[in-house]
Amino acid sequence: MVANHENRRALGAGATTVARFMALCVLIIEDELEFAEFIISGLTEEGFSVEHAVDGNHGCEMLGRRRWDLILLDWSLPFKDGLSLLRGYRQSGGEA
Repeated sequence: MVANHENRRALGAGATTVARFMALCVLIIEDELEFAEFIISGLTEEGFSVEHAVDGNHGCEMLGRRRWDLILLDWSLPFKDGLSLLRGYRQSGGEA
């Protein structure tokens, strides 16, 4: 979606926000499902593309799949803690 002046007027004030963030990809690495679902719900309502990993191993796998615009990472994860995950991601050249 391209946010031009006519689109913004037709869709209302929120159209600019949605258009600006529509292409942004967010990875949430969080083992507490209720908390993750809350964040996912809010971000998808605002037009973000969101994926979710439930533990450190799954998060590590997903980090390597694509370039993420934003990573929300829990420090206390099963199998691999968030800090170790982040260090490994940065050492491999990953950015978000």
